[in-house]
Amino acid sequence: MQKLINAMAVMSFVFTTGIVVVGTVVYQNRDNIKDDIQEQIVQSVSEIIPELIGNSLPGGDLPIPSSSGSSPLPLPIPGF
Repeated sequence: MQKLINAMAVMSFVFTTGIVVVGTVVYQNRDNIKDDIQEQIVQSVSEIIPELIGNSLPGGDLPIPSSSGSSPLPLPIPGF
């Protein structure tokens, strides 16, 4: 019976030590882990957004203006 209790105590010590070691490693690398996750999220979103917006905007075949210097419609100057 004493051997069983000793084995359980050793297993408890090993388990607790493992939790502390893993927690310490995660704490030390939290900035790198956060940056990696953020990079993956940005990459996924940047791949999804063009697909979502692609066909939802009306007027996909509008002509492109030939010059960018003036407005195609003259706008009146408001009088005061």
